[in-house]
Amino acid sequence: MPKPISYLDKKLGRYLGQFAAAPHQRLLQQIGMLLSAVRSQGHSCLPLSVLDEVAGAFELELIENWREQWRLLLDSEPNLVGTGSGSQPLQYRDGKLYFQRDDHAEDQISKRLIQHANGSRLYAERDLESALDRLFQGSDTGTLGQRQAALAAASNPLAMILGGPGTGKTTTVVKLLAVILEQALALKPLYNILLLAPTGKAAARLGQSIKAQRNGLDVSEAIRAAIPSSAKTLHRALEWRGGSFSRNARNPLVADLIVVDEASMIDTRLMLGLVEAVPKHCQLLLLGDAHQLASVEAGSVLSDLELAAKDPSSLLHSGYTKLTHSYRFNQDSGIGALASAINLGNTADIARIFDTFSDELTWSETLDSEALSQPYYKYLAAIEDGAAPEQIYAYYNEWRVLCAVREGEFGLSGLNALIEIALAAKFNLDIESRFYSGLPVMITQNDYLQELFNGDIGLILEVDGELRAFFEAEDGTMKSLLAARLPHVEKAFAMTVHKSQGSEFNECALVLPERARRETISRELIYTAITRAKKAFKLMGSEVTLLDGVTTSTQRFSGLASRLIRSEV
Repeated sequence: MPKPISYLDKKLGRYLGQFAAAPHQRLLQQIGMLLSAVRSQGHSCLPLSVLDEVAGAFELELIENWREQWRLLLDSEPNLVGTGSGSQPLQYRDGKLYFQRDDHAEDQISKRLIQHANGSRLYAERDLESALDRLFQGSDTGTLGQRQAALAAASNPLAMILGGPGTGKTTTVVKLLAVILEQALALKPLYNILLLAPTGKAAARLGQSIKAQRNGLDVSEAIRAAIPSSAKTLHRALEWRGGSFSRNARNPLVADLIVVDEASMIDTRLMLGLVEAVPKHCQLLLLGDAHQLASVEAGSVLSDLELAAKDPSSLLHSGYTKLTHSYRFNQDSGIGALASAINLGNTADIARIFDTFSDELTWSETLDSEALSQPYYKYLAAIEDGAAPEQIYAYYNEWRVLCAVREGEFGLSGLNALIEIALAAKFNLDIESRFYSGLPVMITQNDYLQELFNGDIGLILEVDGELRAFFEAEDGTMKSLLAARLPHVEKAFAMTVHKSQGSEFNECALVLPERARRETISRELIYTAITRAKKAFKLMGSEVTLLDGVTTSTQRFSGLASRLIRSEV
């Protein structure tokens, strides 16, 4: 069940309650603390239709006749509770209670996206057919789906191309950029394209993928050179400074087309910052997989957008495409079969899939330190052999251990310690020191001066007698700095599934805790972990924990989808 109501949640509830008249203080305290509690779990709002259920989950006994008391409170406390778009601390809209900032964020996101989707269509299908036919050759299901996605994206000022791993989202985008550039550069000499992603790792992968694929396009050298191959993080592009973005409606981004990858990681506040900074004339394209974990912070933006876009009456509908044909995971792929079963909540076939694809999939109900540490031997041996930092970093990134929780034997801290001790015994690592050669680290706090951001992963290596931290830059090159200059970091032999989003590894393992709150292990978390692996996947955890997770689907309270569907420009 959910976490107990925290001290801060209770304090906020009491703070709100003190401003209400005496008859309404207790109810406002209770509702305020519950709204704070669900928001800390990623919800944007609290539908009062489920208030009894939510209160029961938190073991809170609501006052008697709370519905009648709520109606009276709405009538008598207009300075505390507004009915949408007001400045009151609480906003009640369509049966959902929000903190004012969250209501404002959803309101502005929906309005700006609808206005953007209702903009002029820059390219007609007849103008694009020749280029589309040249770049999307083939009549197979996958190619036809990609061609349709490119056409929809090129024809609409707001578009989404969604799909699971290996469905060709990036391949489609590379060709789409070529199609648009051929049209745009014929009209004006300069066309600005921004490639963005929520994290540095995701930005680096996007840039590298586009760079690798543009060379094979049937286009002129001028068009090939105009396709960008470097991406930025959203925070860097929007220029996050001192708690706000420097880029906004008054100081928008300089771009004609903005492509945002891994959009499932974008929370409500970050999405608001993005849509406020998108110029009116600019096309906006979102890429992602809505079945992955939602953002760490509040909101389920991509899922909400997809839900709205599926409605034929929505202005988002014409720009929405979902790719379903997987090139990475075919019918003989165990990872693909397992991911599909998890995504569908199909618990009956899971054991059979592990048995059928035993060369690709392994499952142990016990923690195996050797199995978790042995794949790291390759990069540590490369250090001993004096390999280049780029090669060492590449070997390190072939394998990763993922976990669902941070604390405990099966969490981030316990697994990092377990793997580190096992590796130290074989490679004589100086694990008593804060930094040592071979230590992988993850940045946990943004450092804008050194352009290091939360979630960036580096390797500590000794160079000319100095310990330096090597990181992959957004353009795919390596950069380094003295280890002593690193901001806050944590060891990264293991990482949480949340932090792994935007990354891919040849092989990875997911370690599930023996006991966990029901909402901690979800279908989306397990699916996200599995789809980080390209060649092999290991699962360590009990059958009970796994099956409970597969049957627990994350549903966040939000009003964004309904606003997008019914909004009028």
